[in-house]
Amino acid sequence: MKKYLFLIFLIVFICSGCDKIADLIKKPSAPRQEETKVEGTVLAKVGSAVITLEDFKSRIDNFNQISEKQKITTFDDKKNFLQAFIQQDLFYQKAASMGLDKDPQIKKAAEDFRKTLVVQKLIGQEIGEVNVDNKEVESYYDLAKNNYRIADEVKASEIVVANLDAAKQVMIQLLQGTDFSSLAQQNSKAASARRGGDLGWIKKGARKNDRFDEVVFSLKKGDISNVFGTPEGYFIVKVDDKKGGDVRPLSDVYDQVKQELLNYKQSQRLIELERDLRSKSNIEIHEELLR
Repeated sequence: MKKYLFLIFLIVFICSGCDKIADLIKKPSAPRQEETKVEGTVLAKVGSAVITLEDFKSRIDNFNQISEKQKITTFDDKKNFLQAFIQQDLFYQKAASMGLDKDPQIKKAAEDFRKTLVVQKLIGQEIGEVNVDNKEVESYYDLAKNNYRIADEVKASEIVVANLDAAKQVMIQLLQGTDFSSLAQQNSKAASARRGGDLGWIKKGARKNDRFDEVVFSLKKGDISNVFGTPEGYFIVKVDDKKGGDVRPLSDVYDQVKQELLNYKQSQRLIELERDLRSKSNIEIHEELLR
């Protein structure tokens, strides 16, 4: 049973689209009418079909690059992998003898798959010609510095009560000089009350409350907010410290900037290629048929 499960996995793997598949199946061991010269070391024969050692090793390498969970490393793994390909050849030869290889649906699927591989090859060649030099990285960084800012963070404390009157009473005590932490422990209904309202360091969006972010990130270090309401209750917050907002130096984000610029230039290359091809092609579309 295991060997057939492995075969099913192998077939699904081969049929899944990726740029490595072309190499994996570049030498299908289909049945031959006449013996032809074999290039490489014969590992196995299935009728007149031949699997070479070199091709088998290449298939294993490609399989291991594509498969995330299952790798072929041990001797037993390799034996099972070889048996899976032998089984595939046996089934293929049986199917071909029945004329199933000439089925219109099979031919259409094969042609679609071939087209996909060819297009992937073209795209690989086109974007492979795109490069990014140091000056381009520096220029791109200068134009997009705001994208590389360190996220703003605040070290804050909170007091959360159920109604406005209670919040006003707490605010009066704060204005009279009562310690924020003590009032949080005595009055706050939030889980942070046991820590004196301490929330630690928080980033924008961490609380999933736009009003909270609007208030807390507008305060300066040491400030205490006015009372403000949210669906969670009535808040008073204190900012104990702030950090972030600075732009990270290019030396820290060089690889990230270079990759982003490369991705952009590659996408532009493909856009330009498509635009050029469209301008030279006669394209006719009947959109009404889509309704």
